[in-house]
Amino acid sequence: MNTLALFIFALASWSGAFSKCPRQSLSSAYRIINALPAGCDPSNCDYYLGIRTNDEDPQFLDFMMAGKAQGWIAIGFSPKHDMDDADVLACALHPTTRIPEVLDAYNIPNDHDNIRDTIQNVCPHTANFSNGRITCFFSRAINTGDPQDKDLNGDYYEQFAAVDNPAVVSGSSVS
Repeated sequence: MNTLALFIFALASWSGAFSKCPRQSLSSAYRIINALPAGCDPSNCDYYLGIRTNDEDPQFLDFMMAGKAQGWIAIGFSPKHDMDDADVLACALHPTTRIPEVLDAYNIPNDHDNIRDTIQNVCPHTANFSNGRITCFFSRAINTGDPQDKDLNGDYYEQFAAVDNPAVVSGSSVS
């Protein structure tokens, strides 16, 4: 297999189950916001999560995650009151290149270990790491059909925000 074919195969494998990812919405208004400290501007929050319906395809949600971190920031969605069996979306620095990437992960039931989801059901738009801050914009289908992902049409999810900065951790209810 030549290098170009190998690259195309790897890119197709990485893009996950979606044959079409929507463009990032141009609207700046997020419907759900979790910010620490409360009311901070996204550019200087310790942790910021914004979620909105995608303008181009309402079956997708747009996410903005930003925070002060040296390795990762993440959000977990769980029908329980802990991170057991949680659907995790993270913006993490690659361990060798230190380039930020968006990851779809899953917490194993009764174990709390986090593994990369078998199918990467995220549509990355932009990711940046500068001055100790990670910022990522990405989209994900509300219901991916992947058993390791939670259907975000659900009535109730416990939302857990996490950063690899011990001073910044949060949990809140989302309906």
